[in-house]
Amino acid sequence: MTSTASAQSPLAVTVSGLCKRFPGVTALDDVSLDFATGRITAVLGENGAGKSTLMSILAGLQKPDEGVVHVGGRPVDRFSATALLHDHGVALVPQEIALAAERSVAENILMGQEPGVLPSRRRMVGRATSLLDEVGSTIDPRQRAGALSTADQQLLLIVRAIARDCRVLILDEPTTSLTGQEVASLFTLLRRLRDAGTAVIYVSHRLPEIFEICEDIHVLRDGRHVASFGTAQVTPQQLVAAMVGREVAERPYDRRAEGRSVLSLRGLTSAAFADVDLDVRAGEVVGVAGLPDSGRSELLAAIFGAVPSRGSIHLDGEKVTLRSPRDAIKCGIGYVPAVIAVILYSQLPIIRNTYTAITNIDPVLREAARGMGMSDWQRLRQVEIPLAVPVIMAGVRTAVVMNIGVTAIAAYIGAGGLGTLIARGISQTDPRQLVAGALSVSLLAIVADLFLAQLQRLMTSKGIRGESPA
Repeated sequence: MTSTASAQSPLAVTVSGLCKRFPGVTALDDVSLDFATGRITAVLGENGAGKSTLMSILAGLQKPDEGVVHVGGRPVDRFSATALLHDHGVALVPQEIALAAERSVAENILMGQEPGVLPSRRRMVGRATSLLDEVGSTIDPRQRAGALSTADQQLLLIVRAIARDCRVLILDEPTTSLTGQEVASLFTLLRRLRDAGTAVIYVSHRLPEIFEICEDIHVLRDGRHVASFGTAQVTPQQLVAAMVGREVAERPYDRRAEGRSVLSLRGLTSAAFADVDLDVRAGEVVGVAGLPDSGRSELLAAIFGAVPSRGSIHLDGEKVTLRSPRDAIKCGIGYVPAVIAVILYSQLPIIRNTYTAITNIDPVLREAARGMGMSDWQRLRQVEIPLAVPVIMAGVRTAVVMNIGVTAIAAYIGAGGLGTLIARGISQTDPRQLVAGALSVSLLAIVADLFLAQLQRLMTSKGIRGESPA
Protein backbone atom coordinates (compact mmCIF):
# COMPACT_ATOMS: atom_id res chain seq x y z
CA MET A 1 0.00 0.00 0.00
CA THR A 2 1.36 3.39 -0.91
CA SER A 3 2.36 5.96 1.65
CA THR A 4 1.38 9.57 2.00
CA ALA A 5 4.89 10.98 2.47
CA SER A 6 5.35 14.24 0.69
CA ALA A 7 6.88 13.96 -2.78
CA GLN A 8 9.11 16.92 -1.94
CA SER A 9 10.53 15.25 1.19
CA PRO A 10 13.24 12.58 0.89
CA LEU A 11 12.48 9.32 2.66
CA ALA A 12 14.11 8.79 6.03
CA VAL A 13 12.83 5.24 6.63
CA THR A 14 11.44 2.69 4.18
CA VAL A 15 9.95 -0.61 5.31
CA SER A 16 9.32 -3.34 2.73
CA GLY A 17 7.56 -6.68 3.30
CA LEU A 18 8.18 -6.71 7.03
CA CYS A 19 7.02 -9.83 8.89
CA LYS A 20 7.40 -10.76 12.54
CA ARG A 21 5.98 -13.89 14.14
CA PHE A 22 5.76 -15.05 17.73
CA PRO A 23 4.50 -18.46 18.87
CA GLY A 24 0.85 -18.59 17.80
CA VAL A 25 0.77 -14.94 16.72
CA THR A 26 1.71 -13.03 13.56
CA ALA A 27 2.52 -9.58 14.89
CA LEU A 28 3.44 -8.07 11.50
CA ASP A 29 2.28 -9.44 8.16
CA ASP A 30 3.92 -8.07 4.98
CA VAL A 31 4.06 -4.45 6.19
CA SER A 32 5.36 -1.89 3.69
CA LEU A 33 5.39 1.84 4.43
CA ASP A 34 7.74 4.81 4.66
CA PHE A 35 8.49 7.90 6.73
CA ALA A 36 9.68 11.19 5.25
CA THR A 37 12.41 13.50 6.43
CA GLY A 38 11.20 16.70 8.06
CA ARG A 39 7.68 15.42 8.70
CA ILE A 40 5.81 14.07 11.74
CA THR A 41 4.08 10.79 10.89
CA ALA A 42 1.57 9.03 13.12
CA VAL A 43 1.23 5.27 13.45
CA LEU A 44 -2.25 4.31 14.62
CA GLY A 45 -4.03 1.07 15.44
CA GLU A 46 -5.89 -0.77 18.14
CA ASN A 47 -4.04 -2.64 20.88
CA GLY A 48 -2.45 -5.66 19.23
CA ALA A 49 -2.33 -4.05 15.79
CA GLY A 50 1.46 -4.36 15.64
CA LYS A 51 2.52 -0.78 16.41
CA SER A 52 4.87 -1.65 19.27
CA THR A 53 6.44 -4.51 17.33
CA LEU A 54 7.06 -2.25 14.34
CA MET A 55 8.62 0.44 16.55
CA SER A 56 10.78 -2.17 18.30
CA ILE A 57 12.12 -3.34 14.95
CA LEU A 58 12.81 0.20 13.74
CA ALA A 59 14.66 0.92 17.01
CA GLY A 60 16.66 -2.32 16.78
CA LEU A 61 15.09 -3.99 19.82
CA GLN A 62 13.79 -6.88 17.71
CA LYS A 63 14.82 -8.46 14.41
CA PRO A 64 12.23 -9.05 11.66
CA ASP A 65 11.66 -12.57 10.36
CA GLU A 66 11.26 -11.27 6.81
CA GLY A 67 11.51 -7.95 5.01
CA VAL A 68 13.93 -5.09 4.59
CA VAL A 69 14.36 -1.78 6.42
CA HIS A 70 16.22 1.13 4.80
CA VAL A 71 17.24 4.20 6.80
CA GLY A 72 18.50 7.16 4.81
CA GLY A 73 18.66 4.94 1.73
CA ARG A 74 20.96 2.40 3.41
CA PRO A 75 19.74 -1.12 4.31
CA VAL A 76 19.80 -2.10 7.98
CA ASP A 77 21.98 -5.21 8.23
CA ARG A 78 22.29 -5.45 12.01
CA PHE A 79 19.27 -5.04 14.26
CA SER A 80 20.34 -3.79 17.67
CA ALA A 81 19.56 -0.58 19.51
CA THR A 82 23.24 0.41 19.36
CA ALA A 83 23.54 -0.22 15.62
CA LEU A 84 20.32 1.63 14.74
CA LEU A 85 21.27 4.60 16.90
CA HIS A 86 24.96 4.99 16.04
CA ASP A 87 24.94 3.75 12.43
CA HIS A 88 21.57 5.10 11.29
CA GLY A 89 20.56 7.76 13.82
CA VAL A 90 17.30 6.11 14.93
CA ALA A 91 16.30 6.79 18.56
CA LEU A 92 13.28 5.59 20.55
CA VAL A 93 11.67 7.45 23.45
CA PRO A 94 9.64 4.67 25.13
CA GLN A 95 6.41 5.08 27.05
CA GLU A 96 8.06 3.77 30.23
CA ILE A 97 11.00 6.10 30.80
CA ALA A 98 14.23 4.43 31.93
CA LEU A 99 16.95 6.66 33.35
CA ALA A 100 19.89 6.38 35.71
CA ALA A 101 17.83 8.16 38.35
CA GLU A 102 20.66 8.74 40.83
CA ARG A 103 22.94 10.31 38.26
CA SER A 104 22.85 13.92 37.09
CA VAL A 105 21.00 15.24 34.06
CA ALA A 106 24.32 15.85 32.30
CA GLU A 107 25.50 12.28 32.94
CA ASN A 108 22.23 10.87 31.56
CA ILE A 109 22.35 13.03 28.44
CA LEU A 110 25.99 12.22 27.64
CA MET A 111 26.01 8.59 28.77
CA GLY A 112 28.36 6.89 26.31
CA GLN A 113 29.09 10.25 24.67
CA GLU A 114 31.25 11.86 27.35
CA PRO A 115 33.54 14.55 25.90
CA GLY A 116 37.26 13.77 25.97
CA VAL A 117 39.23 10.73 27.04
CA LEU A 118 38.99 11.77 30.70
CA PRO A 119 35.87 13.94 30.76
CA SER A 120 35.59 16.43 33.57
CA ARG A 121 32.36 17.29 35.30
CA ARG A 122 32.72 20.90 34.15
CA ARG A 123 33.01 19.91 30.48
CA MET A 124 30.03 17.55 30.74
CA VAL A 125 27.87 20.22 32.35
CA GLY A 126 28.91 22.69 29.65
CA ARG A 127 28.06 20.28 26.82
CA ALA A 128 24.73 19.32 28.42
CA THR A 129 23.85 22.98 28.94
CA SER A 130 24.48 23.66 25.25
CA LEU A 131 22.21 20.77 24.22
CA LEU A 132 19.47 21.85 26.61
CA ASP A 133 19.68 25.38 25.26
CA GLU A 134 19.09 24.02 21.74
CA VAL A 135 15.64 22.81 22.78
CA GLY A 136 14.87 25.85 24.93
CA SER A 137 15.08 24.02 28.26
CA THR A 138 16.11 25.60 31.55
CA ILE A 139 16.77 22.30 33.36
CA ASP A 140 19.86 22.41 35.57
CA PRO A 141 22.25 19.79 34.12
CA ARG A 142 23.70 19.21 37.61
CA GLN A 143 20.31 18.17 39.01
CA ARG A 144 19.60 14.53 39.85
CA ALA A 145 17.64 12.97 36.97
CA GLY A 146 15.29 11.11 39.30
CA ALA A 147 14.08 14.43 40.76
CA LEU A 148 12.74 15.66 37.40
CA SER A 149 9.07 15.67 36.47
CA THR A 150 7.81 13.11 33.94
CA ALA A 151 7.76 15.76 31.22
CA ASP A 152 11.36 16.81 31.95
CA GLN A 153 12.54 13.19 32.03
CA GLN A 154 10.98 12.69 28.62
CA LEU A 155 12.68 15.86 27.40
CA LEU A 156 15.96 14.53 28.77
CA LEU A 157 15.61 11.41 26.59
CA ILE A 158 14.92 13.55 23.52
CA VAL A 159 17.99 15.69 24.26
CA ARG A 160 20.01 12.48 24.68
CA ALA A 161 18.88 11.44 21.19
CA ILE A 162 19.89 14.84 19.80
CA ALA A 163 23.33 14.42 21.41
CA ARG A 164 23.75 11.26 19.33
CA ASP A 165 22.89 13.04 16.07
CA CYS A 166 19.45 11.46 15.89
CA ARG A 167 17.82 11.77 12.45
CA VAL A 168 14.76 9.59 13.13
CA LEU A 169 12.95 10.06 16.46
CA ILE A 170 10.30 7.54 17.56
CA LEU A 171 7.91 8.52 20.38
CA ASP A 172 5.65 5.85 21.88
CA GLU A 173 2.59 7.34 23.62
CA PRO A 174 4.60 10.38 24.75
CA THR A 175 1.73 12.37 26.31
CA THR A 176 0.23 9.68 28.54
CA SER A 177 1.43 11.29 31.79
CA LEU A 178 1.71 14.92 30.70
CA THR A 179 -0.44 17.92 31.53
CA GLY A 180 -1.93 20.13 28.83
CA GLN A 181 0.85 22.71 29.19
CA GLU A 182 3.52 20.01 29.06
CA VAL A 183 1.94 18.57 25.91
CA ALA A 184 2.05 22.02 24.30
CA SER A 185 5.75 22.36 25.18
CA LEU A 186 6.48 18.92 23.74
CA PHE A 187 4.71 19.78 20.49
CA THR A 188 6.71 22.99 20.19
CA LEU A 189 9.92 20.98 20.50
CA LEU A 190 8.74 18.37 17.95
CA ARG A 191 7.93 21.08 15.41
CA ARG A 192 11.39 22.53 15.94
CA LEU A 193 12.99 19.14 15.31
CA ARG A 194 10.79 18.60 12.25
CA ASP A 195 11.80 21.96 10.79
CA ALA A 196 15.45 21.00 11.35
CA GLY A 197 14.95 17.93 9.14
CA THR A 198 14.29 15.20 11.72
CA ALA A 199 11.78 12.49 10.80
CA VAL A 200 9.44 12.06 13.78
CA ILE A 201 7.37 8.88 14.17
CA TYR A 202 4.53 9.46 16.62
CA VAL A 203 2.54 6.60 18.19
CA SER A 204 -0.60 7.57 20.09
CA HIS A 205 -4.25 6.66 20.72
CA ARG A 206 -5.26 10.29 21.13
CA LEU A 207 -6.79 11.40 17.85
CA PRO A 208 -6.98 15.13 18.67
CA GLU A 209 -3.20 15.13 19.15
CA ILE A 210 -2.70 13.35 15.83
CA PHE A 211 -4.60 16.06 13.99
CA GLU A 212 -2.71 18.78 15.84
CA ILE A 213 0.87 17.62 15.41
CA CYS A 214 1.10 15.13 12.51
CA GLU A 215 1.16 15.59 8.73
CA ASP A 216 0.90 11.93 7.69
CA ILE A 217 -0.87 8.90 9.18
CA HIS A 218 -0.30 5.15 8.78
CA VAL A 219 -2.92 2.73 10.13
CA LEU A 220 -2.18 -0.86 11.19
CA ARG A 221 -4.81 -3.49 11.87
CA ASP A 222 -4.15 -7.11 12.89
CA GLY A 223 -0.50 -6.78 11.96
CA ARG A 224 -1.13 -5.35 8.48
CA HIS A 225 -0.74 -1.90 6.98
CA VAL A 226 -4.32 -1.14 5.91
CA ALA A 227 -4.37 2.60 5.14
CA SER A 228 -2.34 5.80 4.84
CA PHE A 229 -3.69 9.33 4.89
CA GLY A 230 -2.63 12.92 4.86
CA THR A 231 -3.94 14.48 8.04
CA ALA A 232 -5.76 17.21 6.10
CA GLN A 233 -7.60 14.63 3.94
CA VAL A 234 -9.14 12.41 6.63
CA THR A 235 -11.69 12.69 9.44
CA PRO A 236 -11.56 11.11 12.91
CA GLN A 237 -14.47 8.86 11.95
CA GLN A 238 -12.57 7.54 8.93
CA LEU A 239 -9.52 6.84 11.06
CA VAL A 240 -11.55 4.89 13.60
CA ALA A 241 -13.21 2.89 10.81
CA ALA A 242 -9.78 2.06 9.36
CA MET A 243 -8.46 0.96 12.75
CA VAL A 244 -11.39 -1.35 13.66
CA GLY A 245 -12.42 -2.40 10.14
CA ARG A 246 -15.99 -1.11 10.29
CA GLU A 247 -18.03 2.01 10.76
CA VAL A 248 -18.47 2.85 14.45
CA ALA A 249 -21.61 4.74 15.44
CA GLU A 250 -21.74 6.73 18.66
CA ARG A 251 -24.03 5.20 21.27
CA PRO A 252 -25.74 6.99 24.10
CA TYR A 253 -24.72 5.91 27.55
CA ASP A 254 -27.16 3.38 29.04
CA ARG A 255 -27.42 3.88 32.77
CA ARG A 256 -27.73 0.55 34.54
CA ALA A 257 -29.75 -0.12 37.63
CA GLU A 258 -27.68 0.47 40.73
CA GLY A 259 -26.59 -2.68 42.56
CA ARG A 260 -25.42 -3.24 46.09
CA SER A 261 -22.39 -1.34 47.36
CA VAL A 262 -19.30 -3.51 47.06
CA LEU A 263 -16.62 -0.97 48.00
CA SER A 264 -17.14 2.10 50.14
CA LEU A 265 -14.53 4.67 51.18
CA ARG A 266 -15.17 7.27 53.85
CA GLY A 267 -12.69 10.00 54.70
CA LEU A 268 -9.77 8.09 53.20
CA THR A 269 -6.64 10.19 53.59
CA SER A 270 -2.92 9.81 52.90
CA ALA A 271 0.03 12.04 52.07
CA ALA A 272 -1.15 12.41 48.45
CA PHE A 273 -4.93 12.85 48.91
CA ALA A 274 -7.37 13.85 51.61
CA ASP A 275 -10.93 13.04 52.74
CA VAL A 276 -11.98 10.85 49.80
CA ASP A 277 -15.52 9.42 49.82
CA LEU A 278 -16.29 6.85 47.13
CA ASP A 279 -18.88 4.14 46.50
CA VAL A 280 -18.49 1.37 43.90
CA ARG A 281 -21.53 -0.80 43.26
CA ALA A 282 -21.82 -4.31 41.87
CA GLY A 283 -21.53 -4.39 38.08
CA GLU A 284 -20.33 -0.78 37.94
CA VAL A 285 -17.21 0.66 36.29
CA VAL A 286 -16.00 3.78 38.11
CA GLY A 287 -13.41 6.08 36.55
CA VAL A 288 -10.93 8.00 38.70
CA ALA A 289 -9.54 10.96 36.74
CA GLY A 290 -6.95 13.60 37.51
CA LEU A 291 -3.70 15.14 36.39
CA PRO A 292 -0.36 13.47 37.15
CA ASP A 293 0.56 13.86 40.83
CA SER A 294 -3.09 14.62 41.71
CA GLY A 295 -3.24 11.56 43.99
CA ARG A 296 -5.28 9.31 41.69
CA SER A 297 -2.65 6.53 41.55
CA GLU A 298 -1.97 6.79 45.27
CA LEU A 299 -5.70 6.41 45.97
CA LEU A 300 -5.83 3.12 44.08
CA ALA A 301 -2.64 1.93 45.78
CA ALA A 302 -4.17 2.79 49.18
CA ILE A 303 -7.24 0.69 48.40
CA PHE A 304 -4.81 -2.14 47.65
CA GLY A 305 -3.00 -1.62 50.96
CA ALA A 306 0.23 -0.51 49.28
CA VAL A 307 0.08 3.08 50.58
CA PRO A 308 -0.50 3.94 54.26
CA SER A 309 -3.84 5.69 54.80
CA ARG A 310 -6.40 6.52 57.42
CA GLY A 311 -10.17 6.60 57.20
CA SER A 312 -12.49 3.67 56.63
CA ILE A 313 -12.80 1.06 53.88
CA HIS A 314 -15.88 -1.18 53.71
CA LEU A 315 -16.27 -4.28 51.57
CA ASP A 316 -19.81 -5.62 51.21
CA GLY A 317 -20.82 -3.46 54.15
CA GLU A 318 -18.11 -4.75 56.49
CA LYS A 319 -15.22 -2.57 57.64
CA VAL A 320 -11.82 -3.98 56.69
CA THR A 321 -8.26 -3.02 57.63
CA LEU A 322 -5.78 -3.17 54.75
CA ARG A 323 -2.28 -2.84 56.14
CA SER A 324 -0.59 -4.49 53.14
CA PRO A 325 -1.31 -5.86 49.65
CA ARG A 326 -1.54 -9.31 51.24
CA ASP A 327 -4.55 -8.12 53.29
CA ALA A 328 -6.16 -6.72 50.12
CA ILE A 329 -5.58 -9.97 48.21
CA LYS A 330 -7.22 -11.92 51.03
CA CYS A 331 -10.25 -9.64 50.64
CA GLY A 332 -10.43 -10.28 46.90
CA ILE A 333 -8.96 -6.95 45.72
CA GLY A 334 -6.71 -6.97 42.67
CA TYR A 335 -4.47 -4.16 41.41
CA VAL A 336 -2.79 -3.44 38.06
CA PRO A 337 -0.45 -0.43 38.43
CA ALA A 338 0.29 2.11 35.72
CA VAL A 339 3.90 0.92 35.37
CA ILE A 340 3.63 -2.79 34.61
CA ALA A 341 7.39 -3.29 34.95
CA VAL A 342 6.99 -2.79 38.70
CA ILE A 343 5.24 -6.13 39.12
CA LEU A 344 6.54 -8.28 36.26
CA TYR A 345 9.75 -10.20 35.65
CA SER A 346 10.11 -9.12 32.01
CA GLN A 347 12.63 -11.86 31.18
CA LEU A 348 10.30 -14.61 32.40
CA PRO A 349 7.50 -16.24 30.39
CA ILE A 350 3.87 -15.58 31.30
CA ILE A 351 3.43 -18.87 33.18
CA ARG A 352 6.31 -18.14 35.57
CA ASN A 353 5.03 -14.65 36.25
CA THR A 354 1.75 -16.35 37.12
CA TYR A 355 3.60 -18.72 39.45
CA THR A 356 5.18 -15.73 41.17
CA ALA A 357 1.73 -14.33 41.88
CA ILE A 358 0.52 -17.71 43.15
CA THR A 359 3.42 -18.21 45.55
CA ASN A 360 2.80 -14.74 46.94
CA ILE A 361 -0.78 -15.63 47.85
CA ASP A 362 0.07 -18.18 50.49
CA PRO A 363 -3.44 -18.59 52.00
CA VAL A 364 -5.03 -19.09 48.59
CA LEU A 365 -2.37 -21.60 47.56
CA ARG A 366 -2.71 -23.44 50.85
CA GLU A 367 -6.47 -23.76 50.53
CA ALA A 368 -6.17 -24.91 46.90
CA ALA A 369 -3.60 -27.53 47.88
CA ARG A 370 -5.75 -28.76 50.74
CA GLY A 371 -8.69 -28.96 48.35
CA MET A 372 -6.62 -31.43 46.31
CA GLY A 373 -5.87 -33.45 49.43
CA MET A 374 -2.30 -32.18 49.79
CA SER A 375 -0.73 -31.58 53.18
CA ASP A 376 1.34 -28.45 53.84
CA TRP A 377 4.52 -30.52 53.53
CA GLN A 378 3.42 -31.92 50.15
CA ARG A 379 2.61 -28.40 49.00
CA LEU A 380 6.10 -27.21 49.99
CA ARG A 381 7.88 -30.13 48.32
CA GLN A 382 5.77 -30.59 45.17
CA VAL A 383 4.66 -27.03 44.39
CA GLU A 384 6.46 -24.18 46.08
CA ILE A 385 10.10 -25.33 46.07
CA PRO A 386 10.10 -26.24 42.33
CA LEU A 387 8.40 -22.94 41.47
CA ALA A 388 10.31 -20.60 43.75
CA VAL A 389 13.87 -21.41 42.69
CA PRO A 390 13.56 -20.46 38.98
CA VAL A 391 11.59 -17.36 39.92
CA ILE A 392 14.32 -16.26 42.35
CA MET A 393 17.16 -16.90 39.89
CA ALA A 394 15.41 -15.26 36.94
CA GLY A 395 14.35 -12.36 39.14
CA VAL A 396 17.97 -11.72 40.10
CA ARG A 397 19.07 -11.73 36.46
CA THR A 398 16.22 -9.43 35.48
CA ALA A 399 16.97 -6.95 38.25
CA VAL A 400 20.64 -6.72 37.28
CA VAL A 401 19.77 -6.21 33.59
CA MET A 402 17.03 -3.61 34.14
CA ASN A 403 18.33 -0.05 34.36
CA ILE A 404 16.32 1.09 37.37
CA GLY A 405 17.59 3.43 40.06
CA VAL A 406 16.62 1.21 42.96
CA THR A 407 15.67 -2.38 42.23
CA ALA A 408 14.07 -4.56 44.87
CA ILE A 409 14.27 -8.32 44.52
CA ALA A 410 11.80 -10.22 46.65
CA ALA A 411 10.83 -13.86 46.39
CA TYR A 412 8.25 -15.30 48.76
CA ILE A 413 7.92 -18.97 49.63
CA GLY A 414 4.77 -19.90 51.53
CA ALA A 415 5.46 -23.07 53.50
CA GLY A 416 3.10 -21.97 56.23
CA GLY A 417 4.94 -18.67 56.63
CA LEU A 418 8.55 -19.42 55.69
CA GLY A 419 8.55 -15.76 54.71
CA THR A 420 10.70 -13.55 52.60
CA LEU A 421 13.77 -15.34 51.31
CA ILE A 422 15.54 -12.52 49.50
CA ALA A 423 14.94 -8.76 49.65
CA ARG A 424 17.85 -6.69 48.56
CA GLY A 425 18.19 -3.18 47.04
CA ILE A 426 20.74 -2.31 44.42
CA SER A 427 21.74 1.36 44.21
CA GLN A 428 23.19 2.71 41.00
CA THR A 429 24.80 5.72 42.63
CA ASP A 430 28.23 4.14 42.12
CA PRO A 431 29.03 1.45 39.48
CA ARG A 432 31.20 -0.35 42.02
CA GLN A 433 28.22 -0.48 44.38
CA LEU A 434 26.06 -1.89 41.60
CA VAL A 435 28.56 -4.66 40.86
CA ALA A 436 28.98 -5.47 44.55
CA GLY A 437 25.23 -5.53 45.07
CA ALA A 438 24.66 -7.73 42.04
CA LEU A 439 27.32 -10.20 43.17
CA SER A 440 25.94 -10.35 46.70
CA VAL A 441 22.38 -10.92 45.52
CA SER A 442 23.55 -13.58 43.05
CA LEU A 443 25.48 -15.29 45.84
CA LEU A 444 22.40 -15.29 48.07
CA ALA A 445 20.33 -16.81 45.27
CA ILE A 446 22.93 -19.51 44.60
CA VAL A 447 23.07 -20.41 48.31
CA ALA A 448 19.27 -20.56 48.41
CA ASP A 449 19.24 -22.72 45.29
CA LEU A 450 21.77 -25.16 46.78
CA PHE A 451 19.88 -25.29 50.09
CA LEU A 452 16.54 -26.02 48.44
CA ALA A 453 18.08 -28.58 46.07
CA GLN A 454 19.72 -30.36 49.01
CA LEU A 455 16.43 -30.30 50.93
CA GLN A 456 14.61 -31.77 47.98
CA ARG A 457 17.21 -34.54 47.55
CA LEU A 458 16.98 -35.31 51.28
CA MET A 459 13.22 -35.64 51.11
CA THR A 460 13.42 -37.82 48.01
CA SER A 461 16.06 -40.11 49.55
CA LYS A 462 13.86 -40.62 52.62
CA GLY A 463 10.86 -41.37 50.46
CA ILE A 464 8.80 -38.62 52.07
CA ARG A 465 5.37 -38.27 50.54
CA GLY A 466 2.70 -36.60 52.65
CA GLU A 467 4.14 -36.87 56.14
CA SER A 468 6.31 -34.29 57.87
CA PRO A 469 9.98 -35.24 58.36
CA ALA A 470 10.99 -36.74 61.66
